[in-house]
Amino acid sequence: MTASAHRRYTKNAAEQHFLGRLNASSESAMSLCDLCLAQIDRPGHVPPHARLVKRGQVHTATGHHAFAYRCEDCGHAILLTAAHQDAPDRWVLGDDIPGAA
Repeated sequence: MTASAHRRYTKNAAEQHFLGRLNASSESAMSLCDLCLAQIDRPGHVPPHARLVKRGQVHTATGHHAFAYRCEDCGHAILLTAAHQDAPDRWVLGDDIPGAA
């Protein structure tokens, strides 16, 4: 096997490994864990549950600003955002916000 063929093979194997892990994590993350179910629709002053890890800030397609968290147990994205500028912050499932998922 030539060096360039070996690099292509190694790259393809790494991509397949990554895609396999991604598919496995998405399959295992199909349902919300109990902690996330309890977090959804709570007011923004309620702190994130212990398994939520802050991932950054996002701007949704509707122009909203949100703080994104990812659950280490179920893998779902949970956002802390407001429905509109004058509304209080609430915890929402990332799939519920257009442009945020």
